Amino acid sequence: QQTLVGLVQQTRGLDAALAVADELAKQPAAQPTSRFLRGELLLAAQRPADAARAYTAAYNEAPSAQLALARAGALRAAGQPGEAVGALNAWLQREPRNPQVLDALSQIDIQAGRMADAERRLNIVLEEAPNNGVALNNLAWILGERGGAAMPRARELAERAYLLLPTPESADTLGWILTRDGNPQLGLALLRAAATPRANQPANPTIVYHLAYALQATGEKAEAQRVLEGLLGANAGFPEKAEAEKLLAELKAG
Repeated sequence: QQTLVGLVQQTRGLDAALAVADELAKQPAAQPTSRFLRGELLLAAQRPADAARAYTAAYNEAPSAQLALARAGALRAAGQPGEAVGALNAWLQREPRNPQVLDALSQIDIQAGRMADAERRLNIVLEEAPNNGVALNNLAWILGERGGAAMPRARELAERAYLLLPTPESADTLGWILTRDGNPQLGLALLRAAATPRANQPANPTIVYHLAYALQATGEKAEAQRVLEGLLGANAGFPEKAEAEKLLAELKAG
């Protein structure tokens, strides 16, 4: 179905592809996949508000967790996080422990700084889906930022997340926890890998700051200074900029 509407869009334009998507959505044999086609086309066309309306209409006809997630994703892309939360909460009224919906809500909570809400949801996600690598990583990060008595569990979760989903993000979470929990040499190797730029993507400045911190913690102060100078020269702003500037000043002062 996706290939068909994609070919129609290439040869006859978006409006024709939307018309085909609407026809497919009416056919029982093409459902439920066809209910997503209109929203997907509109998202690809950089029209997230229209996509959200399409997903809302599809959800109202045949509610499902996947349509709730698609609807929330489009609303977030349209700059409407509050409405996205409402869309996800509407599904939780039907299925209070759905791990995918709770995971999506926890990511919105993290972005909004509602860490207690995110932690509560993520604990439920991991009860329902213990091998969810993203949820493991996000909960590890929350606990790691808390520090103190939360660090042992943060490390355990981060190790599981990295083994299940070895991405730069999970390498950063585990490396950062290890570095601040008395194992900077182990953390440094992970942070070096995490800070390596990917194809067509610059290195994440937060991860680069973590790398510099680990370098100075292991005595590699000259390299830490070079990394921080490059980081601060190339990035106008990032959440850890003040900490990076303070660390650079300390390194320059010897």
